[in-house]
Amino acid sequence: MSEGKVETEGVQALEKHLLQDWVITADEAEMLFQINLKVGQQDESCPTWTDLYVHAISRFVVFDMNTPGEISAEEADWIQKHISVDGIMSPNEIKLLKHIRRHATKCCDSMKKLFEFADMADVED
Repeated sequence: MSEGKVETEGVQALEKHLLQDWVITADEAEMLFQINLKVGQQDESCPTWTDLYVHAISRFVVFDMNTPGEISAEEADWIQKHISVDGIMSPNEIKLLKHIRRHATKCCDSMKKLFEFADMADVED
C-alpha cells in the first residue's frame, strides 16, 4: 500500500498482522480509516482491501466487548467522523455502512440516518 495504491500482497500481510489476536483495537481501526482515505476511489481496484476494511471495522464497532451487536451514539459519531472526512463517501465506506447494518442488532438514530444515506448510493454490497 504505497502512494495511494493497494496491492493484494500488502493487504494480506496487514490482515495477518491484524488477525493475530482476533481483536481490532481503536488504533488499528484508525489506521484502516487512514489507509482507506489515502486510496480514495482506487479502493475498488483491490477487492481484498475492501473485504479487510469492511470486516475489520465492523468487527471493531459491531462485535466489540462493551456493546456487542449494538451501535451506540458514541460509536455512530466516531464512524461518521471517519467516513465524512472528505465530504464524499467512497464505495468502501458505503459497503461498510451496509455491512454494519446487516450485522448490528440495535442502532441509535444517528446511525440509522447514515444507513439511509448509504441506501441512496448506487453501490452493491
